Amino acid sequence: MPVSKADVLKIAELAQLRIAPSRLTVFQEQLERIFLYMKRLDEVETGGVFPLIESQERMNTWRNDKPNPSLPIAEVLKNAPSTNEHFFSVPKVVQK
Repeated sequence: MPVSKADVLKIAELAQLRIAPSRLTVFQEQLERIFLYMKRLDEVETGGVFPLIESQERMNTWRNDKPNPSLPIAEVLKNAPSTNEHFFSVPKVVQK
């Protein structure tokens, strides 16, 4: 599957990556090789194979919801890089 430079730029944008123009061709070639390898999976006979949901069967992994004592606020926040009163303070990551 041929990958255009525009495809590489779009994938980089979706992944929030910056790619130097000098590296664009390298990424283009690498993505083409990845997609060619993935295309080989189309050749595998999977007619009798059921989709795998989990690698191990699990039975009722729920536990009772029991209230436990909370940690003191000072203990919770002691390793936080930044706090605001009794809360963690984190940089804004969602943009309009």
